[in-house]
Amino acid sequence: MERKIISFVILSMLFITTNKVYGKYKREYKLITAAGGDTPISKGTNKFSPIVYASFRQYLDNRKNLYYEVGLTTVTVFTKFGRHSEKYNAGIKPLWAHSVYGAYSDYYKGYSNPKNEIKGFFIGSYLFFDYNWTKIFTSRLLYGPDYHYYTAEDNANMEKPDPHWEHRAAIELLIKNIDEKNLGIIKHGFMARFRYEYSYRAGYSFQDRTMRNGETPHISDNLVTHKYYFDMGAYYNSARDFNVKLDLLSSIQFNVDRNNAEKIGYLNADHAAIPGYFYAEFYHNKYAIGKIRFGTPLPFWQARFEPGFNILYIPRNNRVSGVPDYSREYYRSISLSMTMKIANLIPLFLDYGYGIDAERRDKPVGEISKGNHEIRAFIVLAFGKYN
Repeated sequence: MERKIISFVILSMLFITTNKVYGKYKREYKLITAAGGDTPISKGTNKFSPIVYASFRQYLDNRKNLYYEVGLTTVTVFTKFGRHSEKYNAGIKPLWAHSVYGAYSDYYKGYSNPKNEIKGFFIGSYLFFDYNWTKIFTSRLLYGPDYHYYTAEDNANMEKPDPHWEHRAAIELLIKNIDEKNLGIIKHGFMARFRYEYSYRAGYSFQDRTMRNGETPHISDNLVTHKYYFDMGAYYNSARDFNVKLDLLSSIQFNVDRNNAEKIGYLNADHAAIPGYFYAEFYHNKYAIGKIRFGTPLPFWQARFEPGFNILYIPRNNRVSGVPDYSREYYRSISLSMTMKIANLIPLFLDYGYGIDAERRDKPVGEISKGNHEIRAFIVLAFGKYN
């Protein structure tokens, strides 16, 4: 839930990179910031995505257990009050989010019709409790209510959902035995994660009038949804820091519609990241993503070069309300990442993805081209090292 609703992937990729390792609560710097952008290059509806992150944390006791935090991401403003020790991390996180919930994208063959887009906003507060049972086994509990409201074009093809309350709860179990270095980019070991999310949308209904492929308008009133996530990773690093990474990400979801189904695609996706495709290019109730990457050190500025191959599987039968079936079951991409510390000081992340099977056009009907480029770049800065 927290991962999903605050686009936390940016932070986790930059300086924590722990795949939800909740045991590492203390950090070195008071203020951590990141800035950059992500853009597709194709013959479709290309949308630039800024990358913004800032977090200031202050400890309230000498042992650095009690803390408060304020921050913002590209789409949220949040605060956090908590207490942690070597065994647990617990607290509350109020936040306001914009343009993150709802059918903000409506890609069909690479074209997104603005009349089919709905921007969602919500304000809420979340309780969290993480507990380290052993050195490699951690659990997390989350619960929070939030209030949702929406905006859309005056002549939109779809009616906005009524404002409503949503109650979310989640449990996550993590087994992880990984040695990391170089900002978590180099890994050696293994991990397995299970996550269950429950949500109840009180008073929710949504009329979808996109009517593709002979569909008829219908009303979605899926009040209760269930989401299951299963992730595995295996990583090998040689004595000379040649790194091989294997990841498998998967999910099964029940009673979802296009306002709360998983947003699949692009490098910054909350869970279902597939480089070289648009943000939320796909909505599906079942998916699996396989990734393999090969990291190689370069002889300057702690730089690394990491090519990879990715494949997305989604069944032909799509059970997300308001979303048609897709034309393929497998979508492939290649990726290339380069990381370095400029002058051995400032972390710089450069990423490229090419969607081999992406279909693109820049208008509702017309010739379809194949392929989509994605470029992402950002830097990370940290200030005020703790004593």
